[in-house]
Amino acid sequence: MLQCFNATRFGAYGQCAFCDNDLARCSRCPPYTYLSPGPGKCLPCSKAMPKCRSCQDSRTCTDCWDGYALIKKRCVACPRGCADCGADPTRCARCDSSHVLDRVGKRCVPL
Repeated sequence: MLQCFNATRFGAYGQCAFCDNDLARCSRCPPYTYLSPGPGKCLPCSKAMPKCRSCQDSRTCTDCWDGYALIKKRCVACPRGCADCGADPTRCARCDSSHVLDRVGKRCVPL
């Protein structure tokens, strides 16, 4: 695979991570986008999926930004101060830099 350098031909969201050998179709897309099934273009993850880092298609989020949990293919906010709540948005596994983890309650408390 060749890396694409001129992504403008793929449209407003068309930044390809990699193209096929003739550079005419995307074969892999960067974060925030997914590879459309037909034209080989990278399309944006749906605006209906805020905080989605990467997606499979316009309705299926596969990874969320820190502070959000992936629940039923959507990003759900973790508790305040929490950087990672895994699959349970009510309990924290890792806090942001301004909080510490109360391991008993699985909550982040300010420093």
